[in-house]
Amino acid sequence: MADQVDEIPNRLLVVENNPSQLDALRRNLRALGWPTLLEHVETLDEALDRLSTSRPDAVVIDVDLPSRGGLAAIEEIVASANSIPVLVLTDEDESAAHAMLHAGAQDFLYKNQLTAAALRRALSFAVQRTKYTRRLAEMARRLEEANRRLLDLATRDPLTQVLNRRGLQIQLDRESSRGLRTDTALVALLVDVDDFKAVNTAIGHQGGDIVLKQVANAIVSTVRPSDIVGRIGGDEFLVVLPDTRLAEARKVSQRVLNCIAGAPMPPLPNMDAITVSVGIAVLPAGHVEVEDILAGAGSPLAIAKDQGKNRVVTGGYHAVGTTSTPEEPQVLSGVAIWRPIQRLGDRRTVARQLRLGSISSAVDNALILSPQEHG
Repeated sequence: MADQVDEIPNRLLVVENNPSQLDALRRNLRALGWPTLLEHVETLDEALDRLSTSRPDAVVIDVDLPSRGGLAAIEEIVASANSIPVLVLTDEDESAAHAMLHAGAQDFLYKNQLTAAALRRALSFAVQRTKYTRRLAEMARRLEEANRRLLDLATRDPLTQVLNRRGLQIQLDRESSRGLRTDTALVALLVDVDDFKAVNTAIGHQGGDIVLKQVANAIVSTVRPSDIVGRIGGDEFLVVLPDTRLAEARKVSQRVLNCIAGAPMPPLPNMDAITVSVGIAVLPAGHVEVEDILAGAGSPLAIAKDQGKNRVVTGGYHAVGTTSTPEEPQVLSGVAIWRPIQRLGDRRTVARQLRLGSISSAVDNALILSPQEHG
């Protein structure tokens, strides 16, 4: 039984300067009875020009072209063909033929063994293999896209589309590694919506969801693309600012307050506007977990709430309200920095050390050791 031909090229580009070899190709194509349109050029430059404007189903090229032939020609035609199958006509030199395959050709044909059956096999195989390769590439692209979507589902908050706690930790791990290499401290903001329980009571949970979305959008629009924004649950958001000085972090926090105050929100009965409070934490270079930032920023955030909300507190010692332009940051004597203490074996955080010091100098005196165990 004759082999079944699964794939027939409709258009075939032949790069051949030898008239007798070209006639042999034409005779064998006619013998196959294929309705294949044969396009002929004599030089590599003509072939490259043709490929720049059209896409044949396959290319047959003689490796022994008088100018710009050989392996370099095959590499150039393969690159220009861009996933179009390339067949090489060569003399009976097996090592050279295999070199053509390594250069990207799909198959080769010996000139002195060119028959209709050999041409049929080579062309069918090349076209079919290329089609399968394209399908595999498309499947790989779809798989990569599906994996990206799954990662988004696993690391993003479905309501606000910023990172969730898991996504935050993944980004923190990357920043921690970079911070260790560059010995750079990490600055983070803990942002909490003021009186959010009252907001939910006033406009319902659906309205509260709209408020959370608008708050997230306002934060994202205020910070840099390289900054890390996430929701850690309820009405709290975490913002990590890589390569940022504390003075600049205060300015960013103020812009966040202003942006949220001006963001479009649902009508709020008996409430003037949606506001937030911000606590700033500074953590030295090293492995940082979300819980470490919450511990460092939680106290200044609580102070911001106690002092009237709608303000920024740095390290629990400095507050900036939203009703006046923030002053230029001054050197503070009490910036709180939490340093995680970890076991050498598994890098597990077993305690946190609170260190106080000047913004403009290295943190220099250990005051409190918190033996809080992490699960």
